[in-house]
Amino acid sequence: MAKNFSRLMFISVLVFLVSFFIHLMLVRLFEIDDTFWVILGMVAAPAGFAVGAIGHLVLRFLKPDTK
Repeated sequence: MAKNFSRLMFISVLVFLVSFFIHLMLVRLFEIDDTFWVILGMVAAPAGFAVGAIGHLVLRFLKPDTK
């Protein structure tokens, strides 16, 4: 289960970077100021990262790996 939270953190970072670059490209190339990419990159991606980080830490501290 901790692996799923780690994936959520990784995907959130990728979503942040992709939405940031898409927003920059739209503004520079077409002079379109689309707020969807800003909201996705500045609100949704950090929220997903926070959920993934907290979930990962909670699972790691509550159930350490038994090898």
